[in-house]
Amino acid sequence: MKKALLLITLLASVSTALAQYTITYKPGDSPLEFKTKYVYRNPTFLPSRVYFKDGSSTRATLNYNTLSDRMEFIGPKGDTLELVDNHLIKEVVIDKSRFRFHDGFFELIKDSPEFSLALKRPLRMVNQKKLGAMGIASPTAGIETYASLGDVSGILKLSPKIEHIFSNAPIYYFGDKNSFFIPASQKSLAKIFPAKKDQISAYMKNHSVNFTRIEDILSLISAIEK
Repeated sequence: MKKALLLITLLASVSTALAQYTITYKPGDSPLEFKTKYVYRNPTFLPSRVYFKDGSSTRATLNYNTLSDRMEFIGPKGDTLELVDNHLIKEVVIDKSRFRFHDGFFELIKDSPEFSLALKRPLRMVNQKKLGAMGIASPTAGIETYASLGDVSGILKLSPKIEHIFSNAPIYYFGDKNSFFIPASQKSLAKIFPAKKDQISAYMKNHSVNFTRIEDILSLISAIEK
């Protein structure tokens, strides 16, 4: 009963906070507002704590940059700086959000000593529409994942007559006890829980599981944890 209530709570909170959506950047929109709203995990830099692998920790005011996969803070001169030596970091807590580090930052959804469920939200340009003389948009080609704020700023400033369609749909990952994360799939889950391989296969045969849907993933995990 407790597990069922926990699953319902997770589904309600995660589904609301992590709902997939498409972002349209139109000519005349503010690049700065776009970056503030969609590039960063939070609209403002928030009180945080950084936990290191040696057991120490420190307080900071941070925000997670989804493009560069870096933790950023505001320096003494008001400029935006990045945390360095990330390989020494075990975990970062920003407000109520937890990020585990292992070749990048993964936002935790569910965590236990043996298993973790996490996500990333890479910003991708999935379409472009060129505006004609009458302001009518016609689609062009292009799917691209950006790696830095400069990439986004450049493409938006250099294309004043292009409407850009972005997506930041989440990609889910399973993590083992060493926080080694791999994309969520039946195979990766069985790798983490080899003793439950048959149980996982049986569940997959009787249920349609889409590993891009958090609801499906949480239901599968709940079933094998019983």
